[in-house]
Amino acid sequence: MVELHNITITTKKDDRTLIQNLHLTLQTGDKIAIIGEEGNGKSSLLKMIYAEQMIAEYCTYEGNVWRNECSMGFLSQELSDKEKMILDQCEILILDEPTRNFSPLTTPVLCRALTAFDGVIISISHDRRYLHEVATTVYELTSDGLTKIK
Repeated sequence: MVELHNITITTKKDDRTLIQNLHLTLQTGDKIAIIGEEGNGKSSLLKMIYAEQMIAEYCTYEGNVWRNECSMGFLSQELSDKEKMILDQCEILILDEPTRNFSPLTTPVLCRALTAFDGVIISISHDRRYLHEVATTVYELTSDGLTKIK
């Protein structure tokens, strides 16, 4: 459904390489979470997967993203009602800290809904419950690339 080939993302401000030569393939049913240190390019990677122009103001990028004509929805860290409605119509959900703005009472509801989702999820999360219940695969993003840890 989505393939990333030789993705390199570099900041324009200080020419710092965030991600170098990254490869990733997402297939139907994948529920991937990415963890890692603050500021290492996780959010920029998700934005690039959704639409390269989302990072064009502050980063340069190289490589190819193949999206296979899928309907995609992007949920940023600042959740809005418009974003929630868009996500109901997507085959691929791109979620940046999806449990961040939810209370301890609503997080389990969100986790159940995402677990039941039939499409692809690629997300950033450090929420242990989310990583355990929703993510079928967890990668850590470091300067060396993605390392599978679950």
